[in-house]
Amino acid sequence: KRLDAIIVAVGHFNPAIISPAWLQRKDLISESDAEGAMETLQALVKEGLMSFDTSWFSFRLVHEQMALSTTAGATPRIRDLAASIFRLLPETPVNALGINFATDLQFDSTDEYHRFGDILVPKGIWSMLYPGLNAGVASLQLAVDSTPRTQLGAVGSAPEQRRFTIQPSNVIGANAVHIAYNHHYPLGESGGGRAAMDLILNRWEADFAEAEEKFAQLVKLVLQEGTK
Repeated sequence: KRLDAIIVAVGHFNPAIISPAWLQRKDLISESDAEGAMETLQALVKEGLMSFDTSWFSFRLVHEQMALSTTAGATPRIRDLAASIFRLLPETPVNALGINFATDLQFDSTDEYHRFGDILVPKGIWSMLYPGLNAGVASLQLAVDSTPRTQLGAVGSAPEQRRFTIQPSNVIGANAVHIAYNHHYPLGESGGGRAAMDLILNRWEADFAEAEEKFAQLVKLVLQEGTK
């Protein structure tokens, strides 16, 4: 299975700065990447928009959110690119950072596909609410909060959080699901480009390994359930 990676930062960015030409001038992307990016460039600087694509990554800056995503599989190059951008913009305010991975899983049969949804969301209660009708998972999001249960809901708390989003795949067709892993890191009002750079460099590999592990564990649970 292929994993793609997305690094998302929330803060205050100047879309006029992070352009294909600037990235090439700073030796962060190649000349061919810059040429490809210019062919897809969409920029409305006054509206806070900068968007372009290369052969291996996409860049989106919309208002206060910046996203770098791979288009040909997760690679440390996206980590290094994101970290280098923030290294060159150390004073840029960054309030939160998300390290994300996503994959599309193809099951061998319709039974396995439905079993996956049934394990995550048992359908018994829905069968009682709608007798004779079929209920299935359209979209499911689960949050894993790092805050101790005794502190949940505390005023001013901004917890580090993992989120899993699961929905039918629109990429590889029938009997397939799309699973996304998001690790949300709040940086607060005092956060900046330097903090974002350090976080990306320090947490990328651990989040990549965790996403791979949890995706594999989810599939294993389905296959084990099918042997009972």
